[in-house]
Amino acid sequence: MVVEEVAMARQGGVYKRCSCKDAVGGHRLGVGCPRLDERGHGSWYFSLELPVGRDGQRHRVRRGGFPSRAAAEQARGYLLGDDVDPATAVVTVGQWPDIWLEMRQNLSFSTRRLYIQHVRDYLKPYLGSVPLRSLTVARVQAMFAALIRTDSSRARPLSYATLQRIRGVLHAALNGAIRRGLLDRNPAHWIELPSGRRPRAVVWTEGRETHWRQTGERPAVAVWTATHTAAFLESSFEHPLHVLYLLVALLGLRRGEAAGLRWCDIDLDARVLQVSHQVQDHNGWTVICPPKTEGSVRVLALDSISVAALRSLRAERRRRLPAGAALTGFLFVNRYGIR
Repeated sequence: MVVEEVAMARQGGVYKRCSCKDAVGGHRLGVGCPRLDERGHGSWYFSLELPVGRDGQRHRVRRGGFPSRAAAEQARGYLLGDDVDPATAVVTVGQWPDIWLEMRQNLSFSTRRLYIQHVRDYLKPYLGSVPLRSLTVARVQAMFAALIRTDSSRARPLSYATLQRIRGVLHAALNGAIRRGLLDRNPAHWIELPSGRRPRAVVWTEGRETHWRQTGERPAVAVWTATHTAAFLESSFEHPLHVLYLLVALLGLRRGEAAGLRWCDIDLDARVLQVSHQVQDHNGWTVICPPKTEGSVRVLALDSISVAALRSLRAERRRRLPAGAALTGFLFVNRYGIR
């Protein structure tokens, strides 16, 4: 059986594995453990290769911790689009968000990363072992009460916004379970959370600065005045990223939008800049993805100061190129010319 399970794990399917370690080398035996035939030893996993996603690459999915082969086969079937029989469905609250996230191929990298973090740090520790169909409003409410109680003693407890985001991830995942016939209602819908208001930004005036220096008290969110912004841009004139700071300050670009600007996005003769994508960090790799919203795709007019700064940057980059080579790629790179 062990040989069969090893082959199944490599090819994609349902198999059993455990966390036993080799007595000599100390490495995990996994699907090679000789005790896997014993009843109750190890747990069941499934693996499969999903179709090509938005990034043009195939994704291999592996999920585990299922109590039986039937439960693992059923969870694997969810991803393959099989019909669900609610009477026999066996999946826990800790397992379902992983399956649901694999189904959500339209999530941006940053959103997916945030969802995974909330599932890992909050939902699984408190609700992971609860069967999905046994989840109640009281259990979910108890989780948030524990989160608030645990974090109240920390220097930076969970904010109201973070609690709302955790609830939002759970609510969306459970809605997905309802659509697949695994639940009849969403227990996260009736959760009560502490009321909170988003802090309003105030202008960082000279009076507020004086008050801060004397008392140490400062507003949660403060914005620079035009004088502050001008002083910063002047002090950063010799910095390699001065042009980036200038465009962010004058055009209101998001960080990912500014970092993803390419020379083909700019027309200095027409004095326009086009925002058509952004870059994000995904598992240590820089990836190009659509802007945050549809409205973020826009054409912006460039003022004379920005045009002059961009012309200077373009001339500097061209001096580094071989004669006759075209200037392509990103505007803002490291000292080795790599994004």
